[in-house]
Amino acid sequence: MSAAVNVRRAGAGDRAVLAGLLSDMQAHYGSPDPHGGAYQWLLFLKDLYVTEQARGLGIGRALLTAMARIAIDQNYCRIDWTTDASNQGAQRLYDRLGVPRHDKPFYRLSGDDLRKFAAG
Repeated sequence: MSAAVNVRRAGAGDRAVLAGLLSDMQAHYGSPDPHGGAYQWLLFLKDLYVTEQARGLGIGRALLTAMARIAIDQNYCRIDWTTDASNQGAQRLYDRLGVPRHDKPFYRLSGDDLRKFAAG
């Protein structure tokens, strides 16, 4: 027997419940990030792209450094981004910069897959 589930967008009145949920999630993943009660924002970078002609000139490092400064200045707790598994150049850059890698699969619903999933 399944229970009825009411799904809705969270609002300001849900802050305490969300903080508890986030705290539980951080504990579940053993995350070093602030506990959910801190209720901090994060930045998500879709992709960092530098044209082939501009690669090796320090532009990628400059862009990431600028983003890190924005995160610190505006009190974001972290920056997350992805790169294709085949993009060895980007991965070498991030490794050289000392950015820790995380082993987390990436999923996407779009187009017909999105519509089919939404339809149930």
